[in-house]
Amino acid sequence: MFRGPAPSDFVQNLTHANSTEVDFAILSFKLTDTPNAPPPNQLSCERLMKTNLLLLILAIFLFAAQSASADLIIIEDAAFSRLFSRAQNGVGTDSVVHVLNVGTKNNSNGWDMHAGLVFQMTGASAADLLNADFSISVTGGQGTPIYNVDVYANRVASTADFLVSDFEAGTKLMDDFVTTADGTTAGNYSLDSTGQANLLNYFKNNWVENDYVFLTLKSDQADFIMGEDANANYIFGGHPNGEATDADARLTLTSVPEPTSTALFGLGLGLNFLLRRRRQS
Repeated sequence: MFRGPAPSDFVQNLTHANSTEVDFAILSFKLTDTPNAPPPNQLSCERLMKTNLLLLILAIFLFAAQSASADLIIIEDAAFSRLFSRAQNGVGTDSVVHVLNVGTKNNSNGWDMHAGLVFQMTGASAADLLNADFSISVTGGQGTPIYNVDVYANRVASTADFLVSDFEAGTKLMDDFVTTADGTTAGNYSLDSTGQANLLNYFKNNWVENDYVFLTLKSDQADFIMGEDANANYIFGGHPNGEATDADARLTLTSVPEPTSTALFGLGLGLNFLLRRRRQS
């Protein structure tokens, strides 16, 4: 580096020197007095690295936002039916689109009644599901129920047609969904945490897009045989002589959709940048 008098004094002191020596001195001064600047190609690389870093941050942000977002899916019941056994032997004999009574009814030999509901599985996939819940409204009752109500998932089918045997078997989702302690108090009831976990597991093993899932509300007597000839039942929606149009039966699901192509492209761009940096280092 040049050390000595100011550049202007330096040039003046050389005015009487040999021209070649003057040119050399001025050239030496310019080379040593100018700060070290990076070559143009180094500047281009640095700019490119900064740009790629910004793209990487953007890609990670997009992917994280896509992964964190969850869709809320509400599925209303596609159909409902009272399922009952006139013989009180645990074998279904009738299915009728009617108010959903669960319990017993005073009618000759007595009826054992259960509520059948069907929902169309749509808008999600088994792998994407995070949570699942079922809810329905109690609107009243007849007499004083003497049994609690349990919730079952019965089957999955390509049609929404009920079978009279739909309450005879199934996977129990929740014990004591509605209890005698609740009585016939009107209100909306939903699954507890155990019931939600069981429903989610059932869907993960049985979800078929656009197929139908059948759920039933059953009295918790042994083998579904109550042997009572009395009006002692809960009513889910409607009224004793009407349809269950106001039962508010629904499934509430949350799912995380697969990453979009934009998010995947951004993530791929970011990973490519990291690989390039690693090769350069």
